[in-house]
Amino acid sequence: MSQHEIPYKIYLQESEMPTRWYNLRADMKNKPAPLLNPATLQPCKPEELEAVFCADLVRQELDDTTLFFDIPQEVREYYRTYRPSPLVRAYNLEKKLGTPAKIYYKFEGNNTSGSHKLNSAIAQAYYAKKQGLTGTSYFDMVAYEKFHNGEMSDYFPTDADLQTGFDGLPAQP
Repeated sequence: MSQHEIPYKIYLQESEMPTRWYNLRADMKNKPAPLLNPATLQPCKPEELEAVFCADLVRQELDDTTLFFDIPQEVREYYRTYRPSPLVRAYNLEKKLGTPAKIYYKFEGNNTSGSHKLNSAIAQAYYAKKQGLTGTSYFDMVAYEKFHNGEMSDYFPTDADLQTGFDGLPAQP
């Protein structure tokens, strides 16, 4: 197949979106070192991580053997508001590098954040809500939904707004 037979952008249909997350650690021959508790320098126990993360996410994070995790239907439904995002072939970068490698990247500009961060924030908010928790990701998700529904707009502070905020900070020695 010649180079130009491969399209620059590959788009999935919504029906082709993944229904499971891939756990790279399950395929690794040499597993990464365990997360260490900074106080004890011992591997973190699930209950220590649950002080920071939802229990379901801790289970996934520490799992070295499960190859796939199902993406909850509620998360997949929310993903559909801005996904699937195209996979783009970086022909010009390949040429510039002089590499035989085929280089692809995901274009995440279809979502309002313009970043992949929303993908994990949605999942974190889902698991937090399921567990009865609130926190940054949950509030990020609420804000995103309000923005998506036209109930919020971007706000860019003026220099005067910023100065007012800086003036309210305590003096540094």
